[in-house]
Amino acid sequence: MNLQQNRMLNFVRRVNLDILMFEDMEDQNNPLVDFINSFTLNYIVSRFPPKKRQEFVDLLEHEANDDKIWQFVNKHIENFDKGYEEELEKKLRKIRKHVLSSTKQE
Repeated sequence: MNLQQNRMLNFVRRVNLDILMFEDMEDQNNPLVDFINSFTLNYIVSRFPPKKRQEFVDLLEHEANDDKIWQFVNKHIENFDKGYEEELEKKLRKIRKHVLSSTKQE
């Protein structure tokens, strides 16, 4: 993993701690945590227009202050918290439904 990917992942982990209020994320190898981290990063990046995506990546590379990165996200993604939580909830419901239906078939 290169430095840029590492910084993005660390930012996303902190976002998830703040937004979803995970109490314990010590087990970073948990598949659910991995999925949520991946979803979060994809959600953030996909909401930016191409030029803003690059600005976001540059900011992650050069800015150590999460508050400034967070301000950038909130400034350029309207209703980030609400939209993010709704989309994540939909995805998790789909996964749950799929898992439950797979379990019933066995």
